[in-house]
Amino acid sequence: MSESEKYKQFAADCIRIAEKLGGEDREGLLKIADAWTVRALEAETTGLNRVRNGEEGPSEGDARS
Repeated sequence: MSESEKYKQFAADCIRIAEKLGGEDREGLLKIADAWTVRALEAETTGLNRVRNGEEGPSEGDARS
């Protein structure tokens, strides 16, 4: 599983748990989910840039490999 996929799973887990909660706890978990989603996008961008620059191959399990 790539770093990006891990981060997306963390975000999904936060959303799943938040659906069962209310109030500030729900809002807090949704903010954390947003942060994991941003981190997943950053990881994808960083990985693509490294591949384009010849620094490394695609991550294991990466659909682009």
